[in-house]
Amino acid sequence: GNGLPNVVQFTTGETNAAQLTGFTIQGGYYDGGNSAFNGAGILIDQASPHINHCVIKDNTISWYGGGICVWRPCSPVLDNLTIIGNTASYHGGGIAVLDGATPQISNSLIANNTTYGGWGGGVYVGGTGAAVTISNSTIVNNIVTNGYSNHWGGGIAIANQTTVSLVNSIVCGNTPNQIDDEFGQTHDVAYSSIEGGYT
Repeated sequence: GNGLPNVVQFTTGETNAAQLTGFTIQGGYYDGGNSAFNGAGILIDQASPHINHCVIKDNTISWYGGGICVWRPCSPVLDNLTIIGNTASYHGGGIAVLDGATPQISNSLIANNTTYGGWGGGVYVGGTGAAVTISNSTIVNNIVTNGYSNHWGGGIAIANQTTVSLVNSIVCGNTPNQIDDEFGQTHDVAYSSIEGGYT
């Protein structure tokens, strides 16, 4: 990434016909005041690519989505990804899903990501109409430090009455908690293992 704010961008209405396969996305970095710079590793903004068999690691952002930010209405397919060691100063150390985005995440590992001063060490879902489906995936050992408003979501943080569907997945070992919803909603969790349980 050579210190660029977005190593990869999908911002021109790409469809699932646009594929990114077999790459390592690393070294994205932005530490500034422009909130338009989200997604240090990959920014997906109103586009719906198919990203598969990629490693997204060691990216850092001062806003949303250290590894990936999925922003505004779009429906990308994210399959067989390893999202590790990314950091965000605001929300979504591993991945942030915002403002009407509805990605599908499957067969992926989201691990060892960190959020400082926000929510969602592994995954953050927020903004009107955002929703994410996570299947056959593991969200483990992600961390939130200095969360605010008594919300954290070391594994998954959910805000603004957005929704998460979790199927056949594992959420464990995240700090300080596994899943945190700002409004205490109940989400669709099926055939999944959540440390401490989920009701």
